[in-house]
Amino acid sequence: MLDKRKSSLLAIVAFLGFLSTVDGQGNRRIADAEPKYVATQEGQTLNLMCRIALPITSCRFIIPGVPEEIKLNPTWKRNDNFRYHGSGLENGNCGLTILSIRKEYHGNATCILDPNDGGLDAIGNIEIVIAKAPQLPVIESSNIKDLEADKEIEVECSSVDGRPAANITWYLDDQLLGPGEEEIVDSPNEGTIYYTVYSKLRYRVRPDDNTRFLICRAYHPGYPEGFADARMQLNVNYRPLAKPETIISGLEIGSTATIGPISIQANPRPTLRWTVDGVVIDEGQQTQRYVANEPIQVGVSIWNASLTIIELTLQDTTRTYQLRASNAFGATDYRIRIGGSQDAPDSGLGIVSIVAITIISLLVLVIVVLVVVAKITKRWCFAGDSMHPNGPDSEAQIAPEDDKTHEHYEQHEKSADDEPETGADDVVIKATNGKAKGNTSV
Repeated sequence: MLDKRKSSLLAIVAFLGFLSTVDGQGNRRIADAEPKYVATQEGQTLNLMCRIALPITSCRFIIPGVPEEIKLNPTWKRNDNFRYHGSGLENGNCGLTILSIRKEYHGNATCILDPNDGGLDAIGNIEIVIAKAPQLPVIESSNIKDLEADKEIEVECSSVDGRPAANITWYLDDQLLGPGEEEIVDSPNEGTIYYTVYSKLRYRVRPDDNTRFLICRAYHPGYPEGFADARMQLNVNYRPLAKPETIISGLEIGSTATIGPISIQANPRPTLRWTVDGVVIDEGQQTQRYVANEPIQVGVSIWNASLTIIELTLQDTTRTYQLRASNAFGATDYRIRIGGSQDAPDSGLGIVSIVAITIISLLVLVIVVLVVVAKITKRWCFAGDSMHPNGPDSEAQIAPEDDKTHEHYEQHEKSADDEPETGADDVVIKATNGKAKGNTSV
């Protein structure tokens, strides 16, 4: 019986709609309806308005699920759920307030206004959608379990059986990505049409997307907060990221020094290998004075590497240290140098001072050696001037001519040494050169 009455009402609406297309002069007459479309929920209050630019004598509404026309005027209160609203029939206002929306009100509502000019009724249409919240959105993640940086992924989110259709938007944490490619499918259910929405997103992941949340947000008036989220945390794998050459300063020569920390960004955890002058030291191992420490995680996919040098030498500061970090997705080499090699032992001396002291020490050593040798051999570089009083300025100069004269001179000196002393201030020197003989006393 109810179905027959609904069919009769629809037929009446169609007939009235046909009549309303023309006025007394054959022109269309359509009421201005506000809103044209409205989505609401059960229990909410809804205002509908139809108006024309003429005074009207009557105001009627046909609401889906209500068996009779609702005749309205400012004083009409026959139904507890419906009220007239507007500025009066004389101003062409035909408004309806629905105090509490019911699910059977879903559909097209029609307003019918009778003008006082004797012409045809004016008709307006308003689509009322009683919102039904869809199921919570779901992200299909079967194809994105193992992500690799710089590669494109394709994900799909669905919002099932909603009325009206949900609007889906994609986010990466708080970063808006966009709506994606959308498809809306009708889902009949118990004679009512619901809508399922599929949204597909293509996105190229980056290393810094690791641990961020990919969010499918479905907006719908049926949700208590107006929207609902589906979230999926990304696990992005990538090789250790490259970085410029690192210079370590402030190390003290002679002490146990640490090169580092060298910050490495990678996922998963990298394996470390140091190379020093061709010597390879794997993480956790010690070779000679070098200890390669195991990496320490200090953040999300961030690892600190370090190399300990026992008793840092000046030569260590001139070397270039190479660190290789590798995981299943690749390897990256890093170069590290020790800068500021002015640091010295506890004496506080700089490199220039050390070199100067070394040179001075060598000079002193050379002088000492020369003195010792000269004393042993009795050969002095100034012997000709100081060993004998007969120098260039004496009155009688001795100039031996040949080996015989020199031998005679040495024998004469020897015989003179054997003679008794004649006095502390009386020294006699005798010399024979073959041509002249003289005595000089000092």
